[in-house]
Amino acid sequence: MTYDHLSPRSRVVAGQGVAERIAYLNDLPYFPVKPLDQVETWLKDAISVHVGRPLKPITFLLTPSGMGTGAMINRVQAAFPASPLGDQRIHSYPAIVAHIPVTASLADIGAEVCDFIGAPKHYIGGTNPNSTGWLNLLDQIGTRMLILKDMHALNCLSKTARGPLLNFIRNATSRYELQVALVGPPDLHPLVMDDPQLADRAQLIEIQPFKASDPALTSFLEAFLKWCPLRHTSDLCDDHSLRKVLVRRTNGTTRNMLDVLTRLGAFAIYTAEERITYDLWRDYFSRAEYD
Repeated sequence: MTYDHLSPRSRVVAGQGVAERIAYLNDLPYFPVKPLDQVETWLKDAISVHVGRPLKPITFLLTPSGMGTGAMINRVQAAFPASPLGDQRIHSYPAIVAHIPVTASLADIGAEVCDFIGAPKHYIGGTNPNSTGWLNLLDQIGTRMLILKDMHALNCLSKTARGPLLNFIRNATSRYELQVALVGPPDLHPLVMDDPQLADRAQLIEIQPFKASDPALTSFLEAFLKWCPLRHTSDLCDDHSLRKVLVRRTNGTTRNMLDVLTRLGAFAIYTAEERITYDLWRDYFSRAEYD
């Protein structure tokens, strides 16, 4: 059999035994998530074609956990590796990623940034927890975008405690002409929009979990089915009932979906069904409930 519904590599694997195919299922590649792919392209363009004092220098990316945002941010940073400036001893870092700690201490963020770029010790700007002297260093090494993850830490802070971090963001964009991207969950939407100064200078990008009728979900499932080494065509793209139960069980996030889909793929191989259908879904989960 030729298994024309599969990618060339998966066609070869589909002809192998059970053990080989199960091992293949356990080594997941990257599957495209269209909304995040578009954001990734936009961020890369914003870094590579840097504009001084852009109208909207702040980007709030709000996305549920499990959609693959962390991996996307890592790909953006990897696309801009350190490269020598005029002085061979100094490297340029166009994109830098750091985390917002639960304390929202700017000194802690600075320490992480300085450790990443190889600054010997983080005494830049003093020991005050709200020190931002390390922004001078980013200016010297040509940083264009600072991406701050784990914005959910701000939910634990009072409005007063958030103040230094929000002022830091304004300072980074106005004084140092940095672009700042902040990544967090959708429930931070009010925090963003309730600050007029930030809202006026920010663009808000919100990624929603998949819904059963999303065209982007079809693209995601098509990519998975071309890779999954089952010998027959599955119903995931055509059976709306199957898509609905998949979304309902996984909350529409890619991480949960891939966990369920790979388990269904393995079950289809073990049972010799060789395709994912609604009947296979019911059979698998009815058995799982009694295991």
